Amino acid sequence: MSILEPPKIDRQLSYQPMVLVATCFAIGILVDLWFDLPVTLWIATASLCPVLWVIFSFCLRRERAACVLLYVMLLASGGLWHHVRWNWFGANEIGKLSLHEDSDSCVVRGSITTAPMLIAAAPFNETLDTMPARERIRFVMQVQAVRNLQQWCVARGQLQVTLMVPVDTPSAKQLKDSLPGPGDDIEVVGSLYGLRPASNPGQFEFADHFRSRGHLASLYLTQPDAIQKIRDVDLESANDVPWTVRLRESMRSLISDCLDQYLESPHSEFAAAVLLGNRDQMEYETRQRFLQAGASHLLAISGLHVGILAGAFLLLYRFGFVSRRNCLIATIAFVLAYAWLVEFRPTVLRASILIFVMCVARLMGRTSLSWGSLMAALLLVLLVNPCDIRNLGTQLSFLAISSIIVGKNFIYPPTSSDPIEQLIARTRPTPLQWLSYFRRQMRAAFCVSALIWLIGLPLVAYHFHSVALVAPFVNPLLLLPMAMALYFGLATIICGTTTPWLAPIPGFFCGLSLWLIQRVIDFAASIPQAHFWTEGPSATAVVIFYVGVFFCLAFPTTRLPARWNLLLMSAWFAFGWLVPDRIAEIQRRSEHELQVIIIDVRHGSAALMKLPDGRNILCDGGSLSGSTRAERTIAELLWHEGISHLDAVLISHADVDHFNGVPGLVSRFSVGEVWMSRLMIEDDSRSVKTLMASLMKHGVPVRAVGAGTQLASTEQELISDGLALRFLGPPLQFENHLARLGDNSLSVVLKVSWKGRSILLPGDLEKFGMNVVLGTPIEKVDLLVAAHHGSKNSDPERFTRWCRPAVVVASCGKRKVGSKEKELFRSGHDCSVFTTNELGAIRFSVNVSGEVYLHRWDSGWKAIEP
Repeated sequence: MSILEPPKIDRQLSYQPMVLVATCFAIGILVDLWFDLPVTLWIATASLCPVLWVIFSFCLRRERAACVLLYVMLLASGGLWHHVRWNWFGANEIGKLSLHEDSDSCVVRGSITTAPMLIAAAPFNETLDTMPARERIRFVMQVQAVRNLQQWCVARGQLQVTLMVPVDTPSAKQLKDSLPGPGDDIEVVGSLYGLRPASNPGQFEFADHFRSRGHLASLYLTQPDAIQKIRDVDLESANDVPWTVRLRESMRSLISDCLDQYLESPHSEFAAAVLLGNRDQMEYETRQRFLQAGASHLLAISGLHVGILAGAFLLLYRFGFVSRRNCLIATIAFVLAYAWLVEFRPTVLRASILIFVMCVARLMGRTSLSWGSLMAALLLVLLVNPCDIRNLGTQLSFLAISSIIVGKNFIYPPTSSDPIEQLIARTRPTPLQWLSYFRRQMRAAFCVSALIWLIGLPLVAYHFHSVALVAPFVNPLLLLPMAMALYFGLATIICGTTTPWLAPIPGFFCGLSLWLIQRVIDFAASIPQAHFWTEGPSATAVVIFYVGVFFCLAFPTTRLPARWNLLLMSAWFAFGWLVPDRIAEIQRRSEHELQVIIIDVRHGSAALMKLPDGRNILCDGGSLSGSTRAERTIAELLWHEGISHLDAVLISHADVDHFNGVPGLVSRFSVGEVWMSRLMIEDDSRSVKTLMASLMKHGVPVRAVGAGTQLASTEQELISDGLALRFLGPPLQFENHLARLGDNSLSVVLKVSWKGRSILLPGDLEKFGMNVVLGTPIEKVDLLVAAHHGSKNSDPERFTRWCRPAVVVASCGKRKVGSKEKELFRSGHDCSVFTTNELGAIRFSVNVSGEVYLHRWDSGWKAIEP
């Protein structure tokens, strides 16, 4: 048999020892991940089970019970291993020194362990963003000491260092190249932060992501001079960087420089992403187009990339350049070296293990790829780092191979056993045989793509809220150009380091292949209705789906005919994905609860108002941190709340930090209408024109509102069951005068009342506009969203004296509202003052009895006392 033929696949899953061992070990990790059980329980269980196993095996002769004890021991071992990796850090861990109080001027000494890498700047929209984001340079250092006041103290741990590239820097790449390299001892001065959990529901937990890598803190620098290379360190260095790490990082830097030299931008960044995994160098818009085309996996090193690169050795054997044995040995050596080069990433490690097993099996005369080999790969990945079980890339990687094993007969239908048909096939002309071979391979590629897409769909939709219907058709078309890009990229690196005069030739073809991939992705992402955004299934529904698939495979007695499997999958998509949101909406309406969630968008404004009758209104949606950040933050919260439709969006005034996320949101969510003042509608500024063009493109109507605005009864009435929405500003009779005083005086002021409770949202109200509004009588309010982000310009003392709030929440960035500003609010009226910068998202709820509840987001909604 040729080594290029598809391997035989063992589809039997049940009762294989390796499958049960890996499953029990993984379950133990998941149990500790979800419940965080005490370490003493894990140690006691893992220690007691072997003793009981000896008793049941040799004394009582109870083999089944002894077998169960072994699996329980494996489960406890997995839980213990995860608990140790997740929780146990030294007393002088640098992250523990920075968790309680952030330091703006911290001096740290240590050694660089990874080569500095350039990170692309966040997208900049000239009309919606106030200032362009800066590029960043990132590396990891191994900490040796930290200075506390004037005294040095020993510290340990991994620290991620981020240098913000100054605006006046002529070349960020030259700045990166001028920095110290791996193995160098450095002293850095910057702001030290302990990793914090996400501040809003639905946001990606970066703290967990970095903690799984052993990082508990990060250091931010604003100037390159903050990094100084040092030669003599007074303290004893106990964290010397191993020579293997220095060698690896030097090779990665050499490869990256080679790609930059012989490929033009952005192809060089694309090549670095697919060969080294440096996807952060690529522009955000490019990564989004890959997501919409369902091809994000091409930007991360995966089993596909490793398999294609390893296939080069198989081609050498195919064309007779090397023997079969030497080819397999070279393949094993390559995949192991490549896994080491990319830091043993879980997806690459999984692929390398599988290729290693297959090559060893073929050296021994066997050609079977079984569930056992896949589970052996899973066990090794989890032994290297049990925290990788929460990594989405790891999950999708193993799901992809599982899909291939499950659908083997569908992907590679058995050939005919009729001798006559086999003879006819062999006697056909060579071109027809090649055409038949190509047709079979393309069919297999499309089948594999469809199976992987279908099996991974619930997980992708849950995490990314994205469904790319075009993905099963696009990915097979990209296999050939991706293979050419990898092969020519590898040739460029080899030639660039040995024969530089020859490197431009493979560099040109590598860039051409990457250009072709980019064009296909752009076309696929632009196809109407080929992609849609969704809130996705719930976490419970995702778990049910994959547990059901596992039991169907693990226990043959549970397998049903194909038509029943199709029916069950369709029922899951209906009741696990679509119906729960409708049920939650009906339940929310029946509970009759008013909720306002003030979203943490840093310095900006965004609040989600969930009315008792089930309707949802977004009050403002912007941030000075950028339109992309505002759009993403708000979208993730809406999806977390199970919201795919907004009945209205209220924009208080024409400052971009109140609406620059709305143009992106209307492309992801359906919106009933947008409310804003008449003068904002007539505003001819570029930012407002961009907003209006986006609303017009998506068919969203705009309504002018102001003091005294009445909602037509023929339309959706927002006064029902004691619920009242009343606009207090801007005063229509003074609009022409206020126009000369700036946008803030034109802010739309909304008061919401229900069950004797009221909420006030004044936008950025100040100056003459505030004087007009404060001249109108108002009853005591329960929640005030601070005007102008709590700024002194909003006259907080006079404002709270007027509306007498019980709780004030300021949506602001770091240190915009300090103790002095809070005291100004309290001097006007005795109230509790909170900020989103300190507490994250804050939820204010009023139930049907008029009782008030206040919560903050901290890995879940947690009560706070006013």
